[in-house]
Amino acid sequence: PMLIQWPDRFYHTSEDTLDKVSPAMLAKVGIGTSAYAYFLAQAGAPQAQWLAQEMLTRYRGVAARRVQDVITAAMSAAQGEELAQSVAELAQKAAYWADREREALATLRRLDPAADGWLGKAQTFAAQALQAEVKRAEEAIAERARALGLDKVPAAPASPPDAWEAQAAAIVPTRKFPGPIPVAEYLHRLPFERREEIRAWQERHKVGREMSLLALYWADGQRNLLEIAHLVAMESGRRDTEFLVGYFGLLRELDLISF
Repeated sequence: PMLIQWPDRFYHTSEDTLDKVSPAMLAKVGIGTSAYAYFLAQAGAPQAQWLAQEMLTRYRGVAARRVQDVITAAMSAAQGEELAQSVAELAQKAAYWADREREALATLRRLDPAADGWLGKAQTFAAQALQAEVKRAEEAIAERARALGLDKVPAAPASPPDAWEAQAAAIVPTRKFPGPIPVAEYLHRLPFERREEIRAWQERHKVGREMSLLALYWADGQRNLLEIAHLVAMESGRRDTEFLVGYFGLLRELDLISF
């Protein structure tokens, strides 16, 4: 974790100098950091198993809250098509949540390389806990469908990919930098007219930095941009495939990624 105090009076200014550091606060941060590092350095199977239980406890609460949000939205649906969309979105989100928790638990192998036995049980428990919540949501949505006079929740119609999604599916970006890309530091390479076009494009989409940063995180050299757009939507709740096609096109134009 990041240990920081806020607000920091001199943060990111020329006044942020060592003579203004509080010895008392530095001691607290040092003790906290040292304790955290010591725990990780000494952790083994018992600590990893305890941490797994902490993760599972929190995951059950988070999963229940997320699924309840889907139920709440579905309960206000006035048409079968809205319910169908709720079921389809729940299936997509549940698959994403399950994958993320499975991967999160798998990181505990760093503390206990021989974790396969108990770790597999923990991952199974997480999957079952989520599935129980999904089943609860499906039953609640089915009840809502009956209240609307429907025999069952209709299937969500499959929609063909639009032009931007088709473009995104054909792009498999490969990163050249391991971390976030400071695009603004490279825009000077472009002519003024092109920079103005980019500025207008950014104003049109208004997505901020989050979407571009998340998309870069998911770019592993194997996923195509449509898959990346889906993962970004699952993580952030926002989808703008057109923006991502333009953003990754700009990165390639600046020779910051390849595809």
